[in-house]
Amino acid sequence: MTDDSDLIIAANSGDKDSQELLIKKYKYLVRQKAASYYISGGDNEDIIQEGMIGLFKAIRDYKKGHDTTFHTFAALCINRQILTAIKASNRFKHGPLNSFVNIDDNNIELNGSDPESLFINREAKSIFEYNMHKVLSPLEERVLNLRIAGNSYAEIAKLLDKNVKVVDNTIQRIRRKVEKLIEKR
Repeated sequence: MTDDSDLIIAANSGDKDSQELLIKKYKYLVRQKAASYYISGGDNEDIIQEGMIGLFKAIRDYKKGHDTTFHTFAALCINRQILTAIKASNRFKHGPLNSFVNIDDNNIELNGSDPESLFINREAKSIFEYNMHKVLSPLEERVLNLRIAGNSYAEIAKLLDKNVKVVDNTIQRIRRKVEKLIEKR
């Protein structure tokens, strides 16, 4: 088996085969890291994509001779890239771009920002949150709030003094309950 350092040097010198081999070798790590995160408004594939960006950055930036292995460095880069994406999505940084006013040929189109739509959306959100509060247990509510705040499964487990598997099972229950609420709408 080829040493990761040699593959990295070759990949950074333009060898596409070495780069592909590294990507195939560490894709499991990306999937493993992505499995414990949720991105607001996205799905698991979005998180995997962010993790792959982190892997590319790790390949680009790794320097042989440091005290850390490539595996450890790649895990750190993947994790940081995913967390950065999650934090950015939670900030609603691009909210103004998503509610635009299009003035074209004297036709004014308001996308989700007319008063009636805003009121209806706020009312629907309020009803949904009320129904969520009714169906979620206190533990599920705490886990959901911590997850929305950007905490990983491990961080939530530590904060609540629970096992990571308990957190994972709780999030799965929350997802099923949310799906049922959405189906009822």
